[in-house]
Amino acid sequence: MASTGAAVAPGPSIGCVKVSADRSYAFLELRSVEEASNAMAFDGILFGDVNLKIRRPSNYNPEEAAPLGPATPDPSVCTAHLPMCKTVVEDTWDKIFVGGLPCNYGDEQVKELLAPYGPLKSFNLVMDKNTG
Repeated sequence: MASTGAAVAPGPSIGCVKVSADRSYAFLELRSVEEASNAMAFDGILFGDVNLKIRRPSNYNPEEAAPLGPATPDPSVCTAHLPMCKTVVEDTWDKIFVGGLPCNYGDEQVKELLAPYGPLKSFNLVMDKNTG
């Protein structure tokens, strides 16, 4: 976090980590609201060969959290030097939808299919809740 400007003070930003038994997700407790919000800028960071999904906990309430500090990353946090592909795709003029993909394609297969057209700024593969 220090190399991006996301840390608001020297020293470790993460105070506690809880990893699920199957190691498919983790909860991080950061030392401040500002650093927790700044950590949201790391959504899509490449870790090993996987782009991590960084989200707020499901019980996060923005209205209750508002008096405690910022809810979004500080705009000065610089992640441009990090390998990333955002997993939240904002509505912009250059956003496209690609449909009709084979049901058995996962993230990597779809990214490989799209690679010849240039680097992805963001990517979100939506799966049918009933069929996967």
